[in-house]
Amino acid sequence: MKEFERVAIFCEAAGIKTIFISPGVVNAGQTLSSSLDESARTIELLVRAANNRNITLTVEPHIKSNVESPNAALKLLQLCDGLSLTLDYSHMICLGYRQEEIDLLIPFAAHVHLRQARPGRAQERLELGTINFPALIARLREHGYDGYLTLEYCYQDFLNMKNVDVLSETVRMRDLVISSLDQR
Repeated sequence: MKEFERVAIFCEAAGIKTIFISPGVVNAGQTLSSSLDESARTIELLVRAANNRNITLTVEPHIKSNVESPNAALKLLQLCDGLSLTLDYSHMICLGYRQEEIDLLIPFAAHVHLRQARPGRAQERLELGTINFPALIARLREHGYDGYLTLEYCYQDFLNMKNVDVLSETVRMRDLVISSLDQR
């Protein structure tokens, strides 16, 4: 808590309005439910510390966490009053969830990461992925989302994310997002 409070003080001084963290993992001997309960106990303390500095705390539902599914994300949100999400569809799409299932999380998004994906691939070339970004951006608008959209292509061994040209895909995604935002 002391370390997090120092981070919150720094963020407040720097004008940073959002901090995002991992929600936690399911440890050996834990059920998903007990893992979420344990995460919620700690995250509630962090939410309060962040709120004391007018900072929004978010978790990113991601692969290999205890919040890999839309339902798990909703459960954690129910357990932690004031918690928001950093929403990245690629993680759940990779695991086989449909875009419409993930759309249920939009009202809780304080930050959004954009990267193309498909079932089995957390990162994919734009034309090979299954995320419909114009539809996603339209849904964000419908819900009044006015936060940041972060383009997040990675070049790393984790989840075989060396499969695309990061610069080219970032530029292509940027152009698609601009085009989608221009369609009012």
